[in-house]
Amino acid sequence: MTNKKTLFTFEIRSYQKKDKDQLVEIFYSAYSKQYTTQNIMKQLRFALSQRNLIALVAERDQRLIGFAYGYELSKSRFSDLKISRPGNYLDNLAVKIRRKGMGRGLFREYEREAIKQGMKSIATWTEESNPAKKLYESEGFVPIKKGNKDSGSSILYLKRL
Repeated sequence: MTNKKTLFTFEIRSYQKKDKDQLVEIFYSAYSKQYTTQNIMKQLRFALSQRNLIALVAERDQRLIGFAYGYELSKSRFSDLKISRPGNYLDNLAVKIRRKGMGRGLFREYEREAIKQGMKSIATWTEESNPAKKLYESEGFVPIKKGNKDSGSSILYLKRL
């Protein structure tokens, strides 16, 4: 994929086990080191064990520069909300370098994969202070709930497919 404004090129492909260490590195840089390697690996193992997993990485010069992963929402998750089922939960989307089109590229490929799986919606939580809010909103997500996820003030976004 090429971002035509800056001629910044990168490839998007499926996650492979060999990507683990570089993914952890990106996780650290994206989340200000608020997670330990053990926390990150626990989250990744959980995600990889879920039904209808979508796990993508962005790569440039054989180095990972971003990732996105998520899975089918369980019937009990967000059961109080009117989310079209089957639905997908975008658990994490992070990039090493911002404003180069990687987040948008990863999201659009992620969305294509969710549609191929027959998903009717994608939900994701994000911190209110996260600049990715603008990306989600520009891609058609709407805020449906505010609350406290993990340690901060967060917004649950939903996009119908």
